Amino acid sequence: MSKIAPLVSIMFFCFLSFACSQKNPPAKPSRPLPVKFEAAARTNLEQDFETVAELKAYREITVAAERAGQVNSILVREGDSVSEGQPLVKIKGDDIKAELAKAQENYRIFKKLYDEEAISRTEFLVYETALRNVEASYGNLLIKAISSGVIGKIIVDPGDYVRVGDPILELVKVHPLRVSYTIPERLIPYVSLGLELDLTSDVDKTVVTKARIDFISPSVNSETKSVLVRASLANNTNILKPNQYIRIKQKVKDKNNILAVREEAIYLDQGQEYVFIAEPASEDGFYNAVKKPVETGLRKNALVEITKGINEGELVIYAGLYSIYEGAKLSRVD
Repeated sequence: MSKIAPLVSIMFFCFLSFACSQKNPPAKPSRPLPVKFEAAARTNLEQDFETVAELKAYREITVAAERAGQVNSILVREGDSVSEGQPLVKIKGDDIKAELAKAQENYRIFKKLYDEEAISRTEFLVYETALRNVEASYGNLLIKAISSGVIGKIIVDPGDYVRVGDPILELVKVHPLRVSYTIPERLIPYVSLGLELDLTSDVDKTVVTKARIDFISPSVNSETKSVLVRASLANNTNILKPNQYIRIKQKVKDKNNILAVREEAIYLDQGQEYVFIAEPASEDGFYNAVKKPVETGLRKNALVEITKGINEGELVIYAGLYSIYEGAKLSRVD
């Protein structure tokens, strides 16, 4: 028994110490917390819609052979800019030259007979049509660009034999470029033809290219509740390329005279947004922290719109929130 009594005394003393520590938690520090704050003020903000989309060429043309034959020469290189009507590829046509000479001779003979009224007009038209067809085939030996653009992939090499319809090269019309994207249904009232967009790419975010909306779908997608919008851009500098992803910024509307605070002043606690207000205390030069729930709206340029919770002129704390708590004594620092 003499050995157990001291042990019991020690355990009892530890229990009392623990109980006392639970009943008397450490007091919160009385030293004022340094914070920064400013008055909630009204301002004007632009409301934008931003998204990512893919640029597309205005036209992508696969140039095909219009006449069977051997590729004689390719007159352009991949990446070349070409104008409408510029020669691209020449096909050998030794056989067509003989056909052309024969058709021209037949036309001359039967034109004379028709002029002498030795044959009918119907008979003469057979030879005239035959000549026109051979002339068209002869013209098809020199393939020309049907539009201005940039030469893409060249599919054939000199010496290759091509049949009618075989692809020869790709011609990409990059002036203008097209961009398609979707907007939420709620933004329909703020979008119109001719509205200007700002486009930037990850290649150089400092370069902003302007585009204008030229198509708005008349219907809403029933699954996504969105509307298809298309815009075109001149792309005169060739900075942007087809199939490149770009960022779109579309001005929706201005929000004027709204109450706003700094973004860093918003304090999130269990899904609810709060701000801390600095209210003057009885002690001269000090303030008390008051936690207020708020509802927010538009966020732009590091500012957050406050739609409910505080009033204009209240002193909103934006720095020193890490250790702040309701009722804390505060001191203002610059």
